[in-house]
Amino acid sequence: ESRRKMEAFRKGEAFLPPAIDPKDLPARLRGTDPRQKMPPHKKLLPKEMAEMSVKNLPGHLSGMKFPHNAEQLKSFGAEWYTEAFHNFGTLPKGNSVKRIVSVEQLPHSGFDAAGGAGHKAFVTLEYARPDPELHTELFAKFPWDYFESDTGKTYRMQISSSGGDLDAPELLTYVCCEHLFPFRIPKLYFCDINRETTNYMLITERVPFGRRGRIENGRVVEKIERRPYEVLPVCGKYQDYLLEDPGKIYFCIFREMAHLAAWDQQGRYDSFLGPKPRYTVDEAFAAVGEKKPAKRQTALNMTKGAMLLLDSGIDFALNIAPQVFTARGRDPKMLEKMKDELARFITYNDDIKGYCAASSDWVAAMHSNLQADNAFFWPDEHGDLDAGLFDWCAFNRTPFVMNFMGCLSGADADFLDAHEEGLMRMFCDEYERYGGAAPGVAGAAAPLPAAVAELRRRLLQVGGARHPQGVPSGRVELHQDGLRQQVRRPLERALSRHGVDQRLRVLAAKRLRQDCGRLGRRPGQALRHAVHALREASRLRARARASR
Repeated sequence: ESRRKMEAFRKGEAFLPPAIDPKDLPARLRGTDPRQKMPPHKKLLPKEMAEMSVKNLPGHLSGMKFPHNAEQLKSFGAEWYTEAFHNFGTLPKGNSVKRIVSVEQLPHSGFDAAGGAGHKAFVTLEYARPDPELHTELFAKFPWDYFESDTGKTYRMQISSSGGDLDAPELLTYVCCEHLFPFRIPKLYFCDINRETTNYMLITERVPFGRRGRIENGRVVEKIERRPYEVLPVCGKYQDYLLEDPGKIYFCIFREMAHLAAWDQQGRYDSFLGPKPRYTVDEAFAAVGEKKPAKRQTALNMTKGAMLLLDSGIDFALNIAPQVFTARGRDPKMLEKMKDELARFITYNDDIKGYCAASSDWVAAMHSNLQADNAFFWPDEHGDLDAGLFDWCAFNRTPFVMNFMGCLSGADADFLDAHEEGLMRMFCDEYERYGGAAPGVAGAAAPLPAAVAELRRRLLQVGGARHPQGVPSGRVELHQDGLRQQVRRPLERALSRHGVDQRLRVLAAKRLRQDCGRLGRRPGQALRHAVHALREASRLRARARASR
């Protein structure tokens, strides 16, 4: 399947989702819908968590008691694994787990920390009848122990209780979507949860990550030859400096994000997420209605809070760890310019987020945390990378751009400087190729070019890239007033320099909106309109003085 997908990628051929044959449904989905077995999320108080989390109550999916820590993964014995795997249909009835060879809990701190959403362990089993379809090397994920430490107590409450329903959706995604995804995910062997205790257990195949070369002074200095389809070494959180080729990794990630999103537009995940809503920008804004202007004090508080965080970050870049920043990233003038720009735009934050979700064409099923450490990669015969994904907490439909930010937050700054625009283009191209521009079926005509062009234009605007037609980098359309950065900045500087008060600035901005409209202007035109607005404000100011 990977070979066929990558061949279509090299040829630029459409790759639409195939029809789902009911015979291909996993056995666990042929009876009652697993989601119907799951009671609502239950928030436990600390006292209740201390009392309930030590209990082993039956799970809602299997009806079986299940282990919820590394010690119990051993003590429950081979008989439990046999029954659990039979229950989920992952082990043939004529086979059984002969013995538990080993259980190794993975570190949750330090350089080799295995994530922080829960504890992890490697489980090695031996089957009574060896079977190439059965993995003997497995991976288990389970919750923090409430009593292990202050950190464990905090994380357990945040992830399993007060932070919302985070654990059950991940389990249900594995149960219901393994056969739907357009890429590999680790094969599910068993999972279950109990709402009364918040305990859960997830057991999948163990990804056979390759060996990483020797590291010296924070760099991989040993080159290891990889065979086609050999999985690359694991990438730790924020350890991109150890990647052999970050560009290949992130372009592969963006291709698979586009793949996931485009197939949702084709209805691939409707059985799990429900029918996808369809709406245009105009329909979205009409449903929301006109937004009331924020109170001045609210805007000031928002700006002040953002500036405090930003000052801390700037101090980190200049004085604490300048060695981890590029020359541009620690340039005081650039940082001051960034601070000034963010101060101007922070009050529009909700507007920008709303705009990113203002069309159903820009919202689709997305992995909520697709950094390089939540995927595994392998090269094919031509050296092109394909990927599988894991860690499906909070899988849902979200705006693309929000997920771009989460994905790229782990990338190095110099990589982003060089490739941010290319990544946006990769997403647009692959989204089109995978059928994301318009609903359709396998073998249908190509998606509508106009829809693709509109998606490309919006993503390049919001993503901060340079538009093919020459729109300046950083151009952001704010749906509340339609002003561009190039218009607002010279206008505000000119009005402030001439002593125009806030009330009259608002009136001038209103006139400027009427002149520029939603289509925007080129920078030269924008400056001329800024001067026109200044003159208008000056006339208003003189009239106000006369009235006083």
